[in-house]
Amino acid sequence: MWSNTAALGSVSWPQVHCRIAAEKRCDSNVVDVDGETPLHMICYRAKDDDLLKLFFKINEEVNQSVQVDAVDESGHTPLRWAVARLWPDIVDLLLDRSAKLSNFVFPTEDHFDKCSVFENKEDVNKWILASGALAVMDNLEKRGYELGRSDVLTIMKLFAKLEVIEDRGYEDEPEVDEVGKPLLRRTTALHHAARDNFPHSNIFRALFRIYHRLDVNYFDESGLSHFHVACMYSCNEVIKEFLELGQDPSCIWEKTGATPLHSALYYNYNEVAETLLRSGTNSNLADKNGLTPLHFICSRSKDHNDPSIFLQKFFKII
Repeated sequence: MWSNTAALGSVSWPQVHCRIAAEKRCDSNVVDVDGETPLHMICYRAKDDDLLKLFFKINEEVNQSVQVDAVDESGHTPLRWAVARLWPDIVDLLLDRSAKLSNFVFPTEDHFDKCSVFENKEDVNKWILASGALAVMDNLEKRGYELGRSDVLTIMKLFAKLEVIEDRGYEDEPEVDEVGKPLLRRTTALHHAARDNFPHSNIFRALFRIYHRLDVNYFDESGLSHFHVACMYSCNEVIKEFLELGQDPSCIWEKTGATPLHSALYYNYNEVAETLLRSGTNSNLADKNGLTPLHFICSRSKDHNDPSIFLQKFFKII
């Protein structure tokens, strides 16, 4: 429970109490019986970074330092709380204030649960929460934090609870036939996310950290393969590794007849398309509608990419 001090009380009525706390020169690093500082509470309660900016601004005005890496009795830093609350702006601001990533511990599934992310799930926009999670992951990685496999698994479980993707397990050990050869027909979370038109490529990059066996190219009942998904969502490093391991760049999506090149051009991913062309993909294959990659290029709107620019490169490569 919070102590009855002006600094701790300030987190409830930010504009007034922060100023009062500063004028009284209260200790902004005071802890309660749980070892929590006002910064812990701000990072747990605040839904945007306005209060946090005000908190830091006032402490600067009175020349008082703030311990951004303070650890409470549960072992949580303010940064860990902000990550668990899926608030990318607050994560960014803490990192701007030199919050350390060297000893940062990614929140566990229980920690996310304690943050009540899933309370009244029907009243929240699951896509906003999912986008917040992806933005947090992106912010951490841009600052040098390397997401481990267990971190990604935790995020996948979070998405399953939000019903963004189905919870079907996230294992990357393929079943094998009687002679030990991997069975490639297998529907994974990557297939489900792609078929649900999940709008963020970061989720697919995260999933490819789990389904990291790129020497096998799983395909679902429609013939949609992991390699197709990588091309649909511009996972460039994954695509290159697939190709280095011998993946056929012209593999066909049975349901649509589309090659990965069709998919890359449909989504206007020129870099992916160029990689596929340089890897020797068959640029003359038509899908079930009779459309070749050249049809896709020539039907592009100039609002996205001037087709003539990529068309020149297309003919130069082939």
